[in-house]
Amino acid sequence: MTMTDLKNPESPKADKTRPASPLKALSPAQVREKAGLSPVEMAKLLGMSPTGYGQWEAGTRRPGGPAYRLLYLISVQGDAVIEALRKA
Repeated sequence: MTMTDLKNPESPKADKTRPASPLKALSPAQVREKAGLSPVEMAKLLGMSPTGYGQWEAGTRRPGGPAYRLLYLISVQGDAVIEALRKA
């Protein structure tokens, strides 16, 4: 079995027992708005440029795995995670 087999949902060898990640359904804009942050504040919090973060919201770039996890944590434990990130 190759990585291509695992990643291709049409492959007979693909792992179809694992559900799709709920992290991938997160919208950076929705998470940011729920947290009450501006795009510039969110970019700073995540340690990235406002331009790069704006590309996420525009859909021209997608967050990677660790960034999706941070978005998820902000969405479920907003205040605590935001406070910790501001101290980091």
